[in-house]
Amino acid sequence: MLRSLISQLFARPKPPPQGATIAGPARTAVDEARRLLAARAYDEADAAAGAILADEPDNADALVIQAEILRRRGRLEAAMEVYRRALVLKPRHAEAWLDLGVCHYQTGDHFWARFYFRLASTVDPDRADVWNELGLVEIVLGNYEKAEESLENAVNRNPEHPEAWNNLGLVVARRGELGVARRHFLRATFLKPDFYMAHCNLGLACRELELLDEAERTLRHATELRPTLHTAWLNLGMVLQDQGRLDDALQALEKAHALVPQDADVIAALSAIWLRRGDAARAINCAEQGLEHDSENADVRLALAHAQLALQRFEEGWPNYEARLRSNASPFEPLPMPLCDGGDLARKTVLVQREQGLGDEIMFASCLNEFANSGATGVVHCDRRLVSLFRRSFPQFEVVGSQRELEAPDGSLRRAIDCWVPIGSLPGRYRRSRADFARATAFLRADAQKVALWRERIAALGPGPKVGISWRGGLYKTGRALRSLSLEALQPLLGVPGVRWISLQHRVHADELEQMRAGHGRQVAHWDDALADLDETAALMLGLDLVITVCSTVVHLAGALGRPVWTLTPRAPAWRYLFEGDRMPWYPDVTLFRQRSEGDWRDVVTRVAAALRERQAGVA
Repeated sequence: MLRSLISQLFARPKPPPQGATIAGPARTAVDEARRLLAARAYDEADAAAGAILADEPDNADALVIQAEILRRRGRLEAAMEVYRRALVLKPRHAEAWLDLGVCHYQTGDHFWARFYFRLASTVDPDRADVWNELGLVEIVLGNYEKAEESLENAVNRNPEHPEAWNNLGLVVARRGELGVARRHFLRATFLKPDFYMAHCNLGLACRELELLDEAERTLRHATELRPTLHTAWLNLGMVLQDQGRLDDALQALEKAHALVPQDADVIAALSAIWLRRGDAARAINCAEQGLEHDSENADVRLALAHAQLALQRFEEGWPNYEARLRSNASPFEPLPMPLCDGGDLARKTVLVQREQGLGDEIMFASCLNEFANSGATGVVHCDRRLVSLFRRSFPQFEVVGSQRELEAPDGSLRRAIDCWVPIGSLPGRYRRSRADFARATAFLRADAQKVALWRERIAALGPGPKVGISWRGGLYKTGRALRSLSLEALQPLLGVPGVRWISLQHRVHADELEQMRAGHGRQVAHWDDALADLDETAALMLGLDLVITVCSTVVHLAGALGRPVWTLTPRAPAWRYLFEGDRMPWYPDVTLFRQRSEGDWRDVVTRVAAALRERQAGVA
């Protein structure tokens, strides 16, 4: 039957017989049935369509109305059967092909949904709703370029189609064009002010763009539109957390949790907020309860891992940390070789794959020398900014800044690689207990010539200890608001006499440097050329007597070089800094100065300033 339908579909439509006219009363009855259907008066619409069919059993339009009523009532198999009957009678019925595709989509049969949507687009290529549905199913099937093409067809045919603009925003957001995505979501909400999901998506796009005020405003509006749906409350909680408003964030997440008590995304977010507030025990309890409902959920298990690692429960935490490979935020793309299974790596060639942020790559690289001792041959793929440092520091490995560097001209790998391992999985092999960190040593090597040049440049600043300083770290979504200081808060430290300050702050503003200098009438050295290249930054750091910084990449780079580092941490820093103790075990000489109460930097800065004066006196 399908082959017959398709042949009729692609055949040239036959003209109606000479003198034939469309039956006026039947058309009027069909229109009335559709009006009832649009008004959700399903019983009346079904009766009206039945009356038409009693007089005209071959009326395809009436059959489509009955089929749609069945579909809306969830009787998908019965609906599909009626749609097929209608299509036998009228093969070029675009609405029937479209709705038949929707039925298959709703049953999870995305391949056949796409097939029927494509037939509908062939019958009526000007219908925007057909192209929108085709774009949706292409998204589900992972065909993002096809999805974008279909959705662009939809908005080109109907620029006032809010659902198509929203879906197009999702596609372009996936490839990182968040500014464009934001404009699409704005268009969708303008066309349809009560479009709940478009407001939720707009809020997420604004969050990624660090437009936090707009994100909050948009998501609060979404909670007003649909207060009993959890998505906006969840997203709002994440935005408020980015702003450092932990109490407000917890309140929003608890509202989401009350609406969907077993939702994994909400439970993972709640666990994370409890950890950020310094209650690791409650974070663990929350995650463990979530795993009782869904033991395979990667995001909840990863939240549990973060809390366990913060408490130095490494033996439990590292296996759970592997859940990041399956989490919604996983950055890993499929690789043409298997993942290492955790067994013996001797005599194997292993690709060590980069992941997460720059500081994480450096921290996890502390395990590379032990990995080399396993007998494996290693290829390390790292951030391009780390290539020179890693090649100098780990000469036993081939170090690349892109996987393309491993490919031959024909696209095959230049060398046989047996398996790959994410660099963040190495601690699970070599840092199973606190005792395993006792061997921490400096493991990065700066360029000797550059070090000599920077020492000369630093010495020219004059007498006194040379101290590097950084006061802002990370992105908003990685806790910038909680781990950054204002320059006003730093003034007691900057006022310690006799110190020559060197800025290690990336993206520093000229007015910030002027504010630092004006506070105590002292020059603060800031060299853009030193911070534009990590190799130069590393060489500069080796010329310093001390580095004082908030939680940021500066900690990891200076710590890995073996420099003495004093780190100012929030009361509940990221798991990497642990929840207790004044030492960071990953590096030989990193001292932690922790907040004693949430948000109180004054006490921290006072203690650091006192320690610096004491250090000055000891040196003198």
